[in-house]
Amino acid sequence: MIQLLYMDTRELDTEEKCQEVADSLSEERREKALRFVHEEPRKQRLAAGYLLERYLKESGVEPPYHYGKSDGGKPYLLNHPDIEFCISHSGPHVFVAVAEQMVGLDVECLDRVPPKKKCLAIAERFFTEEDKDFIEDGDREAFLKVWTFKEAVAKGLDIPLVEVMKNTDVTMLSEHIARLEKDGVMVTLCSLSERMCGDFKVKKFFIDRETQCVRMNLV
Repeated sequence: MIQLLYMDTRELDTEEKCQEVADSLSEERREKALRFVHEEPRKQRLAAGYLLERYLKESGVEPPYHYGKSDGGKPYLLNHPDIEFCISHSGPHVFVAVAEQMVGLDVECLDRVPPKKKCLAIAERFFTEEDKDFIEDGDREAFLKVWTFKEAVAKGLDIPLVEVMKNTDVTMLSEHIARLEKDGVMVTLCSLSERMCGDFKVKKFFIDRETQCVRMNLV
């Protein structure tokens, strides 16, 4: 089972809340977040660490949490190798997928998609013929479906994105891919160990309120 966690960084609207979240994190996660000078990436990392480590605690996985990185750069828990996780963020939207099997995740805001002309140029350079047919009219939402699919597969398999670009297309792995959309955000999940079906319930986390379940529809 894949658990999808979500937080809006606009929750971190005061220095006190940012500090509260930072203080709750493991030393490794806190240092990773606070090394960012600019506000947006710093809040994204704070939120990602908060989602992951709070969920671990609530699931009975006790600290300390220590992290490593694979040769491909994918983070993992050194002392809990049976737990897989993947982090993605776009703007204020931060998602974390946690599972007991390989999982890939990519998130993009629809309003950050390049103009049609640039989408077609990127597709011509990097996408397969099947992908290009899928977005032949320059539809920006179709472009985003292809892009997030490839990112999620690359993250899940822990291989370079450039290898995925020309070797996978939107007709592949359809039973193992879920695309979800809510509030102008597209989320693509990939798991080679689990078939994707039905709607997803996303756990939305707040700093000073109870966690809520938010339903996201497959697209």
